[in-house]
Amino acid sequence: VIDEQGSSPAFYLADGRLNFVKVRCFNSFSQAGLEDVVKPGVLLSLSNLQLRGQSLHPAPVVYAGDLTVFSTNPKEAHLQ
Repeated sequence: VIDEQGSSPAFYLADGRLNFVKVRCFNSFSQAGLEDVVKPGVLLSLSNLQLRGQSLHPAPVVYAGDLTVFSTNPKEAHLQ
């Protein structure tokens, strides 16, 4: 699910148990080069996310910044 409302786009990730987390980006998907990566149904792993405050309702919110790594191949050594 992609939320492009507001100044920073967001999307939701879910694990196998349907635990959701909202990922908010500081730049648009096209500015960050993510328009071909962030798509429904894609297996996606992220590292170096930022947690700010205690936003838990309805799902926790984390922030993707300049140091966040997006991968469609989560078997990479640094993600194991």
